[in-house]
Amino acid sequence: MTTTCGKHYKRMASWRSQVPPKTRLLSELLQSRLTPVVEAAGFEWVDCELGQSDRPVAGSEVRFERITWDHIDVVYAFFDKYASPRFQIAFSRRARISPDRIIRSGRLVMSPSEHYHEWGKARWLPLALWSEARARRCVEEAVTRMTHVFRFLATDERGPGISRSVEMERPTATKGV
Repeated sequence: MTTTCGKHYKRMASWRSQVPPKTRLLSELLQSRLTPVVEAAGFEWVDCELGQSDRPVAGSEVRFERITWDHIDVVYAFFDKYASPRFQIAFSRRARISPDRIIRSGRLVMSPSEHYHEWGKARWLPLALWSEARARRCVEEAVTRMTHVFRFLATDERGPGISRSVEMERPTATKGV
């Protein structure tokens, strides 16, 4: 596992020490199951976004990057803002000469009609009913869908586990209007 900053493990350990036990368990399960699958596809776990030391990866996130001669593929899982046992998985292909330029992007979802999916405890489910068995099933479901992510990054084919496309135009500055 190659890293670019060296401090992400400490940030993640610090974040995990501050979250509830059920979120900590889900985070550990996701890391242990997702990491080998993504690394087997040629990605490396990174500590900084796009190799930039001034953009460290948050402790509540696991980020992987794969660099080729013309593009950078990114896969990252990030946890709920309020430390609930929920996460999302997002991914993108970026131009290597201009990493902030996104060629294509998406999120791992249950249904292709979704824009995003929160994996983990449903918001309506009481925390007391969220069990380790549910956490394991949730992580396995997400990890088994990663083949859709790798196919999408390579071919731009939106399979059943990829969020629907959102075509957004960026506003352009106008002079003298």
